[in-house]
Amino acid sequence: MSNYEDELIREINSGRVKDRGSKKWSTSMMLIEHVATLKKWKEEENYIPKPQLAEWELEDLQHNMKVGLKSKLELEYIIWTDGRLVMHRGVITRIDLDTQQFYYIDPFDKQRGPYSLDDVVKINSIAFCEIL
Repeated sequence: MSNYEDELIREINSGRVKDRGSKKWSTSMMLIEHVATLKKWKEEENYIPKPQLAEWELEDLQHNMKVGLKSKLELEYIIWTDGRLVMHRGVITRIDLDTQQFYYIDPFDKQRGPYSLDDVVKINSIAFCEIL
């Protein structure tokens, strides 16, 4: 190595040279098309196809919805929405069999819905236990 390279290495190691490292090569150096393509690629990678439920799973969903509606239990719903599984929580207020949709009130007393019955993947009742 030359004297210049040795001197440069000593300067960097001493901490007097403030190099930004990889920060200078961040997304600001990318073209808009590159950023859009990377965003689209990430969305496609995270896409979840709509689950196909077995007959017994559909019967279980129907039973849990009936029990939840009649007894006003708080339920946890997992709903498939645009390639994602989204969790909702609340008390079912109405099931419209003509449009195959349901409505519920969330824990903050806000009316939610309509949600398609076909998009419901799972329903769980939320059990509360009292700690003595």
